[in-house]
Amino acid sequence: SREVGDAKLAFARNGEVYFEFAKTILGVGISAPNLEKCNTLNENFGVPLTVCTNAANGAELDLIANVKLPVGNIHLELADVTGRFALWYYDPGTGDYRKLLDSEVMPQKTFPIDAWKEIMKRSDTMANLPIYLTSSESGSAKLIFRYWAVIDGKFVQDTAEQRITSVMPPLLPDMNLDGRMDTLDVVEYLDGRLLRFWTNEDTVKGDYVGHNPDTTRNCADNVVNGRYDLVNLFAAKLDLKPFIAAWGSSVSFELSASGEDAMRYCAVNINQNEADKIYRDDTFTRNGGVPLHAAPLTALRYDGIAINPSEVLGEGNAPGMLAFEAAEAGESVTLLVKIGDEVVYTFRMPISISSVKDMYRWNNLRYVCGGSGGESSSVDEPWNFPDEETNGKVVFFLHGFNVSGDSARNWASQIFKRLRLSGSKARFHGVAWYGDYKLISSTFNGLHYHQDVFNALQTAPIFKSYVESCQSDYASRIVIAHSLGNMVANEAFRQGLSAGHYFMCNAAVASEAFDGSLQAHQDVDDGFSEYVPSDWHQYPCESLAANWHKLFANDNNDARREMGWPNRYADSLAKVGEVCNYYSSGDEVFEEAPAAPSLLAGVFHWPTLSLSWPFVDISDVVTPTVNVWQKQEVLKGVDGLAGTLRGGWGFHCWTYYPLGSEESVTLKYSASEAQAMVADGSIVTNAVFDRTCSAMLNPAATLVEQWEMLAKYVPAVSSAAGKVAVGMEIIKNYDLNESDYKKSWGRNDEWYGKSWLHSDIKDMAYRYVDLL
Repeated sequence: SREVGDAKLAFARNGEVYFEFAKTILGVGISAPNLEKCNTLNENFGVPLTVCTNAANGAELDLIANVKLPVGNIHLELADVTGRFALWYYDPGTGDYRKLLDSEVMPQKTFPIDAWKEIMKRSDTMANLPIYLTSSESGSAKLIFRYWAVIDGKFVQDTAEQRITSVMPPLLPDMNLDGRMDTLDVVEYLDGRLLRFWTNEDTVKGDYVGHNPDTTRNCADNVVNGRYDLVNLFAAKLDLKPFIAAWGSSVSFELSASGEDAMRYCAVNINQNEADKIYRDDTFTRNGGVPLHAAPLTALRYDGIAINPSEVLGEGNAPGMLAFEAAEAGESVTLLVKIGDEVVYTFRMPISISSVKDMYRWNNLRYVCGGSGGESSSVDEPWNFPDEETNGKVVFFLHGFNVSGDSARNWASQIFKRLRLSGSKARFHGVAWYGDYKLISSTFNGLHYHQDVFNALQTAPIFKSYVESCQSDYASRIVIAHSLGNMVANEAFRQGLSAGHYFMCNAAVASEAFDGSLQAHQDVDDGFSEYVPSDWHQYPCESLAANWHKLFANDNNDARREMGWPNRYADSLAKVGEVCNYYSSGDEVFEEAPAAPSLLAGVFHWPTLSLSWPFVDISDVVTPTVNVWQKQEVLKGVDGLAGTLRGGWGFHCWTYYPLGSEESVTLKYSASEAQAMVADGSIVTNAVFDRTCSAMLNPAATLVEQWEMLAKYVPAVSSAAGKVAVGMEIIKNYDLNESDYKKSWGRNDEWYGKSWLHSDIKDMAYRYVDLL
């Protein structure tokens, strides 16, 4: 017997050759692109393979088996193994990948030539068999491919060997968005997952909404546009050390993108265990030490751009961290490893880029109250964040008052981004409702919103039905609402909705609705007069429209017992597993004057003076939103612009002509008369407040009429729950303005200092509010 190389092996009898073996007959080998170049540079490294357990994505090699003899055996073996490898072939008949070897349980196998030829039938050429190598961890193995036979007592064989080295994914994003680049990210990659991320569609620049007004999209330039823009970046670890260690200065690297100038990056001076620092703290670029929030970005090209390891890697070629921004959907990034001009290894980063709108469900309920505008509902499974990748929990988010249809979509997108960057894997539903009735402008409409409260209450049953249709397991339901969206949520709970968690953020719902003891007393001497106009101070509390419902509390069949705010939602929250009230003592919308304000109280103020031209800044001399929550309650019944002209704090009046006089006199009940009617019980038929809201007097009022009375004509006499702690045992209270939730601050407002303002959950850069 002898090894067959290029020589021939002949069988002869009586000096006559009757059969001959040669390469052309006996040839076996292993082939792959650039295999010879890789082996020449470092045969101990051989061909690189990315850690991968999916055969379809494994490293492809060809087994050359040009064996034309009817006898013999094929031997396959994985030898000298560190790590774990498997070898597969594709069977087009079944559409499956079949495993031939596993280094741990079946490292070698011998096939009779007939059995091998059956496998070869799966190949197009009957001479080469494509095989696929996978590896569940980094390491190396020697692949041995051998033919052997015994013919007439002679042993013949032909052998090919190839070293395979498995490396960890060299360009791997923070797959699970947990802020660390570790084995969990590799597991996600091995499971075939992708980092699903969004394009940069934002226009906000600076630290908060309105910081540097500019309507151009942030992705229109190659720079990070402030801390608010950081949520549109994602981090990825770049590890080139295995290639540099194996091939030294012979190797070079490039990054390419599927499009032109639509994917950008920069190197960040952080390590792999602090990937989330790009969102939560001030970080800097590796070169030049530029703050990431103002960093220049390098645009990738289809044909690739060279990267210098010394500029992107850590000390001793330790892994470096890159931050990427995507300007267009469908973009991908590929790492190319080159020896000379030849690409010897490629790796495509496992990402899927789309508009953020393709990552969550959207339900536009503006139609419920006759509203229009906003994008149409899209409640099907989002293609770029499929349900199978979620954790079974479902988030429903409701925006607040004075939000247009388009702005509602933006609210949902921003909250979704922030939850994802916090590690949430819940399915997300953005819900729009008609909360901008007859919107004049975002500034002046803040003074008149009673119709929108009515809209919120009417939307609640539809929202309840939608939540229940989407998630039958109530414990997995999570409701998050901002501002007046909490009215929708609480009324839905009152109508029977249940949930595992409910998070109230800057809730525009009277605190007395949860805790009746928070209702302000009407006696000015008690210091609780900020919600009671002065001309009502001497009237008994039973005569107030705010307390009308109490007169009928003992009659379960009287609809008027439902026309009050105190404790309206106290019992319904028992259907929720956990309730958190995130309020802000510095909320400008809920700011209160010490006494019931008039319409224009606090609106006008002196202009700002400066030492440079034009010396006087008159842009801030009018602030129509001052005390808006308080005004919309204290002006019910007395002001047609910011309040209503029925019920509320208006008095029931009648005209009287004194005997002998042609001049009429307008009369109303005095405080003493009201006290007497309370004492004898006649108050129930002689309301002291304005009676033109007839449904308030109707014991058979419908539910819709009850909602309208509450929204427009029954004043609350307490602070908003978004400003104060609510003293219900079931509710956990957190002051965002004073607690650890406010992490430094990006704004020092002239009027409100560094307060946590009403919409800062969205308007402030995530870097400052990430703890919430």
